[in-house]
Amino acid sequence: MTHADQNYPGKIMRSDLKTWVKVCPACFSINIQPLTNISGTIVHEQWICSDCNYVGIAIEVNKEDLIRFHRQQTSRRYDMNRKNLGET
Repeated sequence: MTHADQNYPGKIMRSDLKTWVKVCPACFSINIQPLTNISGTIVHEQWICSDCNYVGIAIEVNKEDLIRFHRQQTSRRYDMNRKNLGET
């Protein structure tokens, strides 16, 4: 058994080798910046979203899952726009 197969803190798990990104929990945008230079050091980590102006914590999601989510949302918006325009 390798260290990567063992399940205890401090070791990299195979599932941890995926790419994770921080996103806004309100709109799932990756356009977020730390609110201040000291965020995460002295005070709790605070982020601001450039797209929806959310201020608060950011969430980490798997990059592949985020891409899949955005594609689904884009497809749903396209379908709703076609319906609203009377296209079928």
